[in-house]
Amino acid sequence: MSRLALPVGLERWWVAAAGIVWVGVVVGMDFGWPLALTALGLALLLRRWPAPAWSFGLLAVAILVGWTGAERASAAVAPPDLEGEVTLQVDVLTDARSGAFDSWILARPVAVERDGTARPWRGPIGLVASADGSDWSRGDRVRIRGRFVGRSGRAAGDPYAWRMRPDEVLQIESESGWLVQAADMVRGRIGDSLSGQDDRSAAALVSGFLIGDVRELAKVDSEAMRAAGLSHFVAVSGSNVALFLLVWWVLLAPMVRGPGRRAIGGIVGLALFGLITRWEPSVIRAATMAGLVLVGRAAGVPVTIWTALGSAVSLVLVAAPELALDVGFQLSVAATAGVLAGSRALVGIGPRWLALPLGVTLAAQLAVAPILLATFGKVPVWSPIANLLAAPLVTAATALGGLGALGIEPATQVAVRIAAFVLKIAQAVADLPSVGWVGFIVGLGLIWVAVRFRRLRPILALGGILVVATGLVPRQPIEGPAIVFLDVGQGDAILLVGEDGGTVLIDGGPDPLVIAAALARQGIRRIDLAIVTHADADHLVGILEVVRRMPVGLLWRPNPTGGDPRLDDLNDVASRGGLPIEIPQVGDIVSVGGVRISVIGPLRRYASSNDEGIVVVAEVGGLTALLAGDTEASAQREFGMPSVDILKVPHHGSRTTDLGWLASTDASVAVISVGENDFGHPTPEVLAVLESLPLEIRRTDLEGDIILNG
Repeated sequence: MSRLALPVGLERWWVAAAGIVWVGVVVGMDFGWPLALTALGLALLLRRWPAPAWSFGLLAVAILVGWTGAERASAAVAPPDLEGEVTLQVDVLTDARSGAFDSWILARPVAVERDGTARPWRGPIGLVASADGSDWSRGDRVRIRGRFVGRSGRAAGDPYAWRMRPDEVLQIESESGWLVQAADMVRGRIGDSLSGQDDRSAAALVSGFLIGDVRELAKVDSEAMRAAGLSHFVAVSGSNVALFLLVWWVLLAPMVRGPGRRAIGGIVGLALFGLITRWEPSVIRAATMAGLVLVGRAAGVPVTIWTALGSAVSLVLVAAPELALDVGFQLSVAATAGVLAGSRALVGIGPRWLALPLGVTLAAQLAVAPILLATFGKVPVWSPIANLLAAPLVTAATALGGLGALGIEPATQVAVRIAAFVLKIAQAVADLPSVGWVGFIVGLGLIWVAVRFRRLRPILALGGILVVATGLVPRQPIEGPAIVFLDVGQGDAILLVGEDGGTVLIDGGPDPLVIAAALARQGIRRIDLAIVTHADADHLVGILEVVRRMPVGLLWRPNPTGGDPRLDDLNDVASRGGLPIEIPQVGDIVSVGGVRISVIGPLRRYASSNDEGIVVVAEVGGLTALLAGDTEASAQREFGMPSVDILKVPHHGSRTTDLGWLASTDASVAVISVGENDFGHPTPEVLAVLESLPLEIRRTDLEGDIILNG
């Protein structure tokens, strides 16, 4: 059988064509044509045209595909002209992911019902937030009823055009078929092998290494992995695909002999692996590349890795142009290109065992840096070192986790312990300095100078050491006495710092990353007393992560009627860390390093869990403050209005506040802890009462952190 060879040098044009398709999708026809023609002109001018007919054809097709793809990509993320109560039938595009208040998924509508009329509607991608969504999986078709809001945004880097919080889930249909059932069986086997582990976050990381499922990974750990440049380890890359195919071919060895059968068996295996990993963008890229190589081998056409990358990108964007805007897909392609381009960049400089992996890591980081800067505004400086340390650990944890899924339980336990060490690396590196656009460009310039001028290398190295050393100096903690209303968005988080250095944190807001950043801004590295006023997510979630990650001396929690599962989670976390927990009673008084806390509520059992929250009067230096959580009118009238300097307006200024009670305050400052919200907080009625009083109104959504010194 004769082998068909592609024209020499064509692979770079194939990659160029993929780039032009991408540019065409992103910027559309207005800019896609000029860019494509410019590339064409430069190629002719530089006389780098090894195959004119092939190259011209590729570029022409790339321009056309990019232009048409731009129209489809724009339609995929454009907010639709639809508002109000509707019933939608949607295809679930992602597994459920945890949010601040409930789970969320991305979905594409296939039909809409309104005013008793149903019609097909292949609408743009949207975000569906629902507590019920935790049971949904990618590929499910769900019928939901609720209020539709045409508001675009991004969730974990993925664009969406509308949002919906269902009032009712009417029907769920799951995918069927033997391949889907086999994929679900594998996912279930992996989940079962990891479900009983004590370190749930480390177990979730092993699940991420194996199949990209990090739903159970704590948000703060997920952010640490991203900030350290290690999140690609849970993005299921080409190495995962290669490992799976190796095992797959071993299992199929008696049935698949010859390149044709092996290729067909491999493609079936790729489809199965895609279903197991829920076709994440990185999996789509890696599986398409592998599939092209397999097809090429079966047909006798050698497909180089660069040709596979360019062809895979082009094919994927033809089929799903909206992936051009997906951060996960962008990072996957950029990292792969970086690895291929820089795999031997440092070979010959130092020992090969160090130069090869370090060169790969540096090249990959340089390739993805512009995307990280555009998306997150910064890139981790120490990521190459973190990757160098973590890569062998991840490989070991992945292999052992796979053995554990086969029933070897000790292997799972070792895999989880190794993953826990990877998390420690991520947490350590995430706290180290990172750079923005300016720092990145300056760094590239310094690297160029160091390569070009050998004599300047010692000076540049010394300057780099000094800059890094300056960044490692911890921020000095805020000096007390002070009361700080931390800006945590739509939620509460109040930091009390005494003149003797005592620290009290009352509530932690809805997002663990935000409270961690807020405490870092104030240089806080320890909390003496943490208080959860009540179990709503916008008060509890942040405290939960503070207790997990920071030394805490004592925890106060409420005792609501009927209990609350979120408080049970808090109890579990505190117990595992040996943190003492108390339920304070009215009349309790505690002094912590210059901060005095007096408990004045709740006075009894209430129908509302908000009214059963802890209410305190804090004395810090010469200031007194009433901190009443989210209490409502019933409780407010009973514990009354003490004479204080500062009033934290309850419940973010909602209409549940008793206006007469509010008007009776003699405080000189009223603080509203609030963020962007759909609830109308603070309400005009509350603001009108406050504006009628001789006091200063302060708001975290307008000012950020509010610091009041005693």
